[in-house]
Amino acid sequence: MTPLKEMLVTPELPPSFLEEGIGFDPVPHESAFARGIDTEPLRNLVHEAMKRFPDDPGRSDAWLAPRVHYALRLSRREAARRSVWTWLGIALLPSYVRWRFPAGGSTPIERFTGREDKHALGRLWWGAELMRNGRNYEPVCAGFSMQDIPNTWMRLHAFHHRPLVQAVLQELAVFNDGKPATSDQVNALAKAMNTTAYTVLLDAIAPDPEFEGGDLEAWLDEEVDETLVLDQEPNGLLEDGVPEPELNAMRELVREVAARTPAMTKSRTDPKAAA
Repeated sequence: MTPLKEMLVTPELPPSFLEEGIGFDPVPHESAFARGIDTEPLRNLVHEAMKRFPDDPGRSDAWLAPRVHYALRLSRREAARRSVWTWLGIALLPSYVRWRFPAGGSTPIERFTGREDKHALGRLWWGAELMRNGRNYEPVCAGFSMQDIPNTWMRLHAFHHRPLVQAVLQELAVFNDGKPATSDQVNALAKAMNTTAYTVLLDAIAPDPEFEGGDLEAWLDEEVDETLVLDQEPNGLLEDGVPEPELNAMRELVREVAARTPAMTKSRTDPKAAA
């Protein structure tokens, strides 16, 4: 058992660490986490992803994101502590960070210590937390299959509105005659929806149910068996998904915004733009 820790003092990482992983000792910066969490299931799943996708790290995200969330049982309050992710990236799984974001031989420091949409592991956990529909992780797989969802949408405050998140994922997953939206389309809709969110009260169209966390304490304390989810999707925290009426109302808004966005319609009708 390897217990979860924190790195309370963000260290200065030497170039040798960013490039090859030598020349840095994390131990003096480590501190015990508030409660006992075994990180071995997380480590095993991350190493499994590296074996399954050896030549295509980006494609591993859709498989790994729901499993990171499943294996690392944190509350939102705990996951908001950047010191947790700093320790995971620097001390526990630096080899994964370098593998996922090689960047020509020198991994950017933000992938080890950055905010939730930049940290190599934090982006997976928070992406799954924001994109899951109750205990269903299927939307997470869809979202991470379109890399500009975590790269662009996760920076938007509106992406914390659960009916909007589910509507966007469902619409973009089939935007091009049943095929996923292109990167240009994903980014164009993000910009348009972000502007819309400043002028339209999203809760007036589809109220976002108050986040209750389901049976959070039981989920946090449940023993994790990562071997059960190697070849089947995990189940998340027992919690209701977005109700159909709210989801349908928000999907209609997303379609309206997409129809008014030239970059969306051009990409949809121009084969060269969509290529």
